Amino acid sequence: MQKILELSEDQVQASKDLLFQRGNMSSATLPHVWKNLSQQDLKDGQQIVSLAFGPGLTMFGSVFRVVKKA
Repeated sequence: MQKILELSEDQVQASKDLLFQRGNMSSATLPHVWKNLSQQDLKDGQQIVSLAFGPGLTMFGSVFRVVKKA
């Protein structure tokens, strides 16, 4: 997916780190990735797109936009 969507290493690092630390958790991985991302210094307005699928074709997708508090 990284290659197809032309994403940089930085853009997929949170997902790769979690996969290395905990293994494949299927679609349940996403909240854990979001937690890790929430602890990073993300840019205001930055978009986060997340997609996952699990057993039985369980699918989840979302798009978030970072909003920094004033």
